[in-house]
Amino acid sequence: MSEYTNVLKQFPLEPRPDIPIFASFLDIYYSKMSGGSIPRWSDFKIHDFAGWHPNMALSDKIEDGDDYIFRIFGTGFVDLFAQDFTGAPLCQSMAPGHVASSKQHFHKLEMGPYIGWAKGVVPLEGREYLPFEVIDLPLQNELGKVTSFIHLLGVKSKVI
Repeated sequence: MSEYTNVLKQFPLEPRPDIPIFASFLDIYYSKMSGGSIPRWSDFKIHDFAGWHPNMALSDKIEDGDDYIFRIFGTGFVDLFAQDFTGAPLCQSMAPGHVASSKQHFHKLEMGPYIGWAKGVVPLEGREYLPFEVIDLPLQNELGKVTSFIHLLGVKSKVI
C-alpha cells in the first residue's frame, strides 16, 4: 500500500464480492462467466461498458514479466492521475512506495484468480483529497491463463 491507498484486497470469485460502487458492472462480468471460468476480453462488447467508458482501463501482462501494460486508459483515469498511461506499464502509474505491494497484489489476482479492490485518496494539486475505488477484474486467454485485467474506477465527487 502507499500513502494514498488504505485498502488493497483480493476476493475469490465465489461468493461474489459485495462492492456497491461496482455492482452494475459485476453483474455484467459475472454474466460473461461460462461454467465457472473467468471471461476473455473477446466476451465483452462495447455496449457492456456503457456509462463506464471514461472510467475503464485494460491492461495486458508483459510476457515473462511481472507487470502489465495499459492497452486502454480511460479519460477518468487520465483525470485522476493527471497523465495518460496508455502504452505504459501499470507500475509506472503507482506511487513509488506502492510498486512492490502492487506487483504482489496482481500476482495474487493472477494466481487465484481473484478480483482485486483498491480504495484510497488521491491528492489534488492545491486542494484536498479525492476519494477513489478501483476494481481489477481478471480476464483469461484461450489457454485459460489470466493475462489481462479490466480496471474500473469509481470516484466520489466529494473531496475530503
